[in-house]
Amino acid sequence: MSDPIPTPEPKPKRKYSSKRRANREGIREDDPKFAENSRTWQALFLKKLIEFKTFDPQFTTTYANDWLAAIEEFEGQPSDETMNDELQQTSADLDEATALFFKALNDIEYYFEKAFPDNERLRMEFGFEQLRNPGKRGNVRLIIHAFTLERVLQDYFAELTAAGLTNAMLTTYQDAINDMADKELAQEYTKRLRIRATTKRVKLYTNLYKFWLQVHKAAAVIYAENEVVRAQWSR
Repeated sequence: MSDPIPTPEPKPKRKYSSKRRANREGIREDDPKFAENSRTWQALFLKKLIEFKTFDPQFTTTYANDWLAAIEEFEGQPSDETMNDELQQTSADLDEATALFFKALNDIEYYFEKAFPDNERLRMEFGFEQLRNPGKRGNVRLIIHAFTLERVLQDYFAELTAAGLTNAMLTTYQDAINDMADKELAQEYTKRLRIRATTKRVKLYTNLYKFWLQVHKAAAVIYAENEVVRAQWSR
């Protein structure tokens, strides 16, 4: 009998560089601090609203309220760190499901060897080697081969049953495939959600930045002779 398919060693945690990707997509590393500072700037702006409105009539209470709403919306958006944590968790779940699948597969291979000893052609048909080495596409190819083996098992179920394979073992194998496939899907979907969240966060950040920039420019003119007050709206 050939060596059983080993249960894979736990994979090292995948590292997703949130700072590098966020900077590339337009979010500064200090964006949480920027949101916090925006609250301070918005409050100061509201206190000096009359002076701003005198300078530019567009600066109204409505403008101040819209600015606050933009701050709150930005703060309510999941951070890249939060999405990164979720992706790390789905990766860990997938690794666990994959390990359980290989454990179930070892049982299948054991009874295959009992039913068909030294039958290399049939081993090729069952695809054990492909399951060991799924190729560059990793879990996706593994899942395809796993579902294919499930069909092949049905074709030879009588012989495998005679060798001692039980319905419970087959059910365990089927459940393991489905769980691994579900975890793979969950991981891929989380990647898409991460893209969506970052896209929205960039948009909200840009909107928030525009509020600050407009007030910052106005303050530079209004308080041109008062450096202390003018600096209150500086980053």
